Amino acid sequence: MPLAIAPTRFTRMMHTEGECAGAIAAQHAGIPFSLSTMATTSIEEVAAAAPNGRRWFQLYLWKTSATKHTN
Repeated sequence: MPLAIAPTRFTRMMHTEGECAGAIAAQHAGIPFSLSTMATTSIEEVAAAAPNGRRWFQLYLWKTSATKHTN
């Protein structure tokens, strides 16, 4: 049995129900569903689709570096 559903990005490009379908399946299996930072469905939509599911969120932080130019 799987331990969790890992985050995947752009899921609705593969299936019209995308992350919501994964969250519902995870809820039925009693395992966590991980929503990707690059998901095609909002956190709120996933929560509404699987209200009793265990939800995780994968968060990527990007650092913007300042580049100093000298002329």
